[in-house]
Amino acid sequence: MSNLSLVVLVPRLDGSGPVRGAVALANALSEYFVVHLVNLKKSGCDYIKVDERVKIKELGVQEDNIFKLSAIFRNYIKCEFQRSKRPICISYCLIADLVCLMNRDILRGIGNIRGNLMKNYSFTYGRVMGCMLALLHYVVLVGMEKVVVMNESMFTRLRRLYIKRIKLIGNFVDEKSLEAYRAMRNGEEIRIVFVGGLTERKAPDLLIKAFSELETRKQIRLSIIGEGELEVGLKKLIKERGLQNCIDMHGYQREPAKLVGQADLFVLPSRSEGVSRAAMEALYLGVPCVLRDVDSNVELLEERGSGYLFKKDDELVVCLKRWLEDSIPEKVKYRVSLLPRRFRQEVCARKMIELIYSLERGND
Repeated sequence: MSNLSLVVLVPRLDGSGPVRGAVALANALSEYFVVHLVNLKKSGCDYIKVDERVKIKELGVQEDNIFKLSAIFRNYIKCEFQRSKRPICISYCLIADLVCLMNRDILRGIGNIRGNLMKNYSFTYGRVMGCMLALLHYVVLVGMEKVVVMNESMFTRLRRLYIKRIKLIGNFVDEKSLEAYRAMRNGEEIRIVFVGGLTERKAPDLLIKAFSELETRKQIRLSIIGEGELEVGLKKLIKERGLQNCIDMHGYQREPAKLVGQADLFVLPSRSEGVSRAAMEALYLGVPCVLRDVDSNVELLEERGSGYLFKKDDELVVCLKRWLEDSIPEKVKYRVSLLPRRFRQEVCARKMIELIYSLERGND
């Protein structure tokens, strides 16, 4: 193991996609470096599976004052690394990126872009505020020594902005922790699963409408995992379509992989998506996917039998019917991974290790 110390910085330790990505990275890198997983705010999260070699530090800040967050983090860095040269900090999400940038004189920052920021922020905060936040985030990342993007489309779109700073390293999942959820089919019922926020961007309502058009829906069970502002409307839609006996609303689940591993198909109709962690987990567990053809989803479905893409809303039901006709689920003893090699943990971690060493040596 190298004596080089790394900081992986997140706003709080929770079950969100970016944080799960940060934890997967910390776990992978802990075999090679001394890794400090630092969360800025009080989280109270006790179910994220962090490798015992990773040093977890919760700064426990109760408020969103960026200057206070930065000052407390700065004090931590100075105390923890007083005998070391500027540590490398890998940050996730806007708040963490801002804090990292504000302390660039005492550390070296690696930022991450996980999706189309303009689209993602606009869906969450509205067009005007979303565009302003996206521009702010892009500007903050200009100040980083390296910027990691997670798919080809993002790399092509942003390489002029970040020039030599930009590096393409695929998103990946914590494969070791997922392995326990790899399962064979149990029973004759066909199971479809959705995992994501119940938001306009994730479009779970579109899945429910498409599901209601399936002639064989009475032999299929749809599980919807997640929470969000559309929850009440979705329950009303399920009742209006008479689907109460076919659809289960599970709400937020600490370990959605348990239900995903038992499913026959994973569906995510998101209108904007970077590299979906939920879809990657499904593919790793051998569950094929139906995804909208946006951003990098085409890169995920490279393996034979890994699923289908659709572009327009009315094409989703066509994909579902095609899958039911072409891929009637069979009982198998062991589901092999459908995740492309370039998104496997070992491959992506190795690229990150190379980036870290190049930064340590002072190379581009």
